[in-house]
Amino acid sequence: MENILISKLIQEVTSKGLHLSKTLIEKWGWQEGTKVIVESHGRSVSIYPQELTSVDIANMACNYLLDHVGDALAVKTPYRENDHWIVPVVMPYDKKDLGRLLFTCSGDLIVEESDSPAILLERANEN
Repeated sequence: MENILISKLIQEVTSKGLHLSKTLIEKWGWQEGTKVIVESHGRSVSIYPQELTSVDIANMACNYLLDHVGDALAVKTPYRENDHWIVPVVMPYDKKDLGRLLFTCSGDLIVEESDSPAILLERANEN
């Protein structure tokens, strides 16, 4: 069971609260000392690192592309510029720049400033 990606976990709240195992936390890539934000959304909760790494942002960008464009595109290493992350989107076989995705420091996509899936696909199909 160690190699299974956990997307749903059922645990019991006790008099001491709620415990997340070290194994689970390590699967998320968090190490001792990582500061996290716990955000309440009605009856659900999000927990995410206070400061995301370029790897975290790259993974988020890849997931966004998979969901909205497909698996034909790739990303270069994200970089920070002021208060946001910029993720170059490329053709995987020749690294031709197709556009970019912008994320906040906490990992939210900035849709208005990012190239749309339609634009990225159009540019990819120009080859």
